[in-house]
Amino acid sequence: MKLKQIVDITKILSDRKIPDDVLKFLDDEYYSISKKQNIKFGDMDLLHYIRVNIKDHKNLWKSYNEVDDKLHKIQKIMEE
Repeated sequence: MKLKQIVDITKILSDRKIPDDVLKFLDDEYYSISKKQNIKFGDMDLLHYIRVNIKDHKNLWKSYNEVDDKLHKIQKIMEE
């Protein structure tokens, strides 16, 4: 099921307006490396979206850890 469909169903079930930032997010695009094209988040399947986020978070933490390691090495050099 696509994210836009899920949001639309949620709107019907909750009888509440969807926040503008959520609607804007659904129109934002993500570059799919495998498809070599931009895909709107709203057109992404829920499971695909979750997997993309898991991958992005892993990459972000890996990058953070690398920077943190370099910082510790610099601090050690400066202390010497």
